[in-house]
Amino acid sequence: MNMRTRSRMVWAATWQTLSRHFTTIGCHEDLTVGMYAIDSLRQLSVKFLERAELRDFNFQRLFLAPFEVIMSNATSLETRELILRCVENLVLARVSNIRSGWKTIWGVLRVAAETYAPGSEDRVVLLGFQVARGVLERHFDSIVDVFVDAVECLLAFAVCGCEEVEHQMEERITLTQLGVDCVWLLRSVCIEKLATGGVIEPLTGRETAGSFSASSAPAAAAAMTKAVHLDCNKIRVVAEDPSDVNSCASVEYREQKVEVAMEKEKAELPPSEVLPPDLSMSSHYPGTDSEEMMEGKCFESSEAVYNGSAAHTRMWWPTLTALSALAADRRLDVRLAALEVLFDALEMHGKKFSPGLWKSIFKDILIPLLFELHHLEVFLEKGAHPLPKLPLPVPRNLSSQMPRYTASKTTATLCLERLLECFGLFYDILGFLPEVLFLLCKFMSAGDGEQQLATASANALETTLIRYGHKFPTRHWGLIVDELCNAMKRAEPTWIFSTSPPAHDAEMTSASEPDVGSSIENFAEQRALSSPAPSLLTAATNASSPHQPSLLGMYPGVVATLNFSFAASFPLTMVGVGEVEAQRVPSRSHLAVLLTLQRLAGNVLASRQSKKLSLSVGHARLLLSCLRESFIFARKVNDSSSLRRYLRHVGWRYGMTVPSSSELPSLLSQEVLGKQQYLRVLFATVNQSVNTSEVVPIGVEEAREYMARLVQDSVEEYLVWTGSAPRQVCENGTVPADVKQRVEGYTPLMVAILEELAGLGSPELERHMSWLYPLLTNLVMVPDVE
Repeated sequence: MNMRTRSRMVWAATWQTLSRHFTTIGCHEDLTVGMYAIDSLRQLSVKFLERAELRDFNFQRLFLAPFEVIMSNATSLETRELILRCVENLVLARVSNIRSGWKTIWGVLRVAAETYAPGSEDRVVLLGFQVARGVLERHFDSIVDVFVDAVECLLAFAVCGCEEVEHQMEERITLTQLGVDCVWLLRSVCIEKLATGGVIEPLTGRETAGSFSASSAPAAAAAMTKAVHLDCNKIRVVAEDPSDVNSCASVEYREQKVEVAMEKEKAELPPSEVLPPDLSMSSHYPGTDSEEMMEGKCFESSEAVYNGSAAHTRMWWPTLTALSALAADRRLDVRLAALEVLFDALEMHGKKFSPGLWKSIFKDILIPLLFELHHLEVFLEKGAHPLPKLPLPVPRNLSSQMPRYTASKTTATLCLERLLECFGLFYDILGFLPEVLFLLCKFMSAGDGEQQLATASANALETTLIRYGHKFPTRHWGLIVDELCNAMKRAEPTWIFSTSPPAHDAEMTSASEPDVGSSIENFAEQRALSSPAPSLLTAATNASSPHQPSLLGMYPGVVATLNFSFAASFPLTMVGVGEVEAQRVPSRSHLAVLLTLQRLAGNVLASRQSKKLSLSVGHARLLLSCLRESFIFARKVNDSSSLRRYLRHVGWRYGMTVPSSSELPSLLSQEVLGKQQYLRVLFATVNQSVNTSEVVPIGVEEAREYMARLVQDSVEEYLVWTGSAPRQVCENGTVPADVKQRVEGYTPLMVAILEELAGLGSPELERHMSWLYPLLTNLVMVPDVE
């Protein structure tokens, strides 16, 4: 066909007509005719690819297009397999000469994956993946220009077999293994080549020096001014004649003259008035990223080699989004592999990302991924907990700090823990993200069907604040404390005091058991410590159901400053019969979250001094007061016998050691843990050698008084319940019906109090010996080994 003598332009026009005939005959019903046409097309292609193609030409792509068309329209498996074999032979024979043809080759492989139908044979898919894998592993340097096409092709192969699970068909292990292999191929080839500069050129040191902290701004401005004064011509690189007023070089020259004039004016200003270029335009907008840069907390990392530019996101984004899509796959093995690769890649190469790129990754990939997993496991899988069908791979990065998967952990929980770990590891680059805090508070308000995710959110927040809280500035700690207090108030079922049980339920509960009455509602602790604040009583009468959480409380200016917009409430969800019935009793998930938040508040306040947390005194007082109100509320529930009997009647079993016994449900664990953490903070305050409001969240004398009252009242209660003290200690002289349950719950609190007392110095113990010594002697007679 005279390929060598005809020019490429003439041959392209000729091939436009011939290709239609090859395409039509290649899809012929007679396999003999169709395969003969495909083989002839292969021979022509090998001949055509003998000559290398010049850059920016697309003759190869047009010449190989019939392969893609036949692959899309052929119905015979033999024809499709022959197409893939032809493509494989073309790559092996002419890989050095292929340029624009790579786009058509990846198109053929992608069609092989996308045309797979659930329940059909998987020969074509497996063969296509074999060809794609060989190209990526052996000829990656030749396909850099079509890197995105290769990633999309791998994603198409990885999702093969997912529809079978969605249609409740039997899962094919071979296709599941293929999906896992695609994920590991994305890691070992695509991500590694991206991170090492094998796909796009990283930023140089000069390009990453565009942003710097405020402390280095005067020196940098002086150095730039000096360079401009020395030789302006050395700074600008002009390839055209600047005398032409319409040329690009002339425009660049005029812009540089303006910059020189600005630099001269800047040099005449006092040093205190000189601001960095990145900060001078945004100094009037507090709360933005420029304010963080002014504090020196969030600025462009000197190690960052990839930013949010179009050139970088054009390559990184398809790879990361492909992994996030596979991390939400219906097959558990693919999900676990994708989560492993995604977060390990971010952990290993996260230092190379700029703050802007990191924020985009969190807001557009990681946070949406978590919502996808939450929707998948709660609404699609209906809380089912499948097990992996393939053996779990051995972690490649043994030094990784990312949490590992366990059989009892859902993938949404695993994603949440790794997201928080990633946030803490790269906080110095990323800066503070309020979206992460709001996300955790939203999940902590989840219902009983999502208890693991709710408690995991609270645990992950606790781990992050304790491990990385010393990096947060004071203004961010204010937002954190405010959200913690709001989360604790939402977790308290205050609404149960404003809703009276139905009349027939009240009659049944009163007839089934006599009302013993509260033993210590007016006890000294209630009298001295536990008078709830008016705000708490107001919340108890006005709060709604725990399944309708209130809005996140924020300082008045935070929303406007950070340009956030929120709906009036959380999005409405479908409510079933079980959910309506659950409105009558407190949520077990909320109470489990409350336990974690109590421990979190105690750990934050106790580690404030040792970890040097930037937590202001006002916010520390607020958190301490919220911790105190939490165990006061729990005590109020525990002292209401009629309410607890009603809750047991409607099926609530929370707090019962033996569900089938006659015990009443209670919030004893919340009361005990709240007191324990509150006393822990008070003892730490009393042990402070300096009595100053800048060091401790509460005055030493005030803490000493509260500590003495709470310890004395708690120990006296315990002695009455164990029979080691007379009942006259209580004002009404009665003992609660659940005395055995309370003794068991208070025993760890007594041990914690004795350990804290043992840590006090001799002068401090002498202050309290008058009331402490009789209690200690009575405690010796308690029939408990602890």
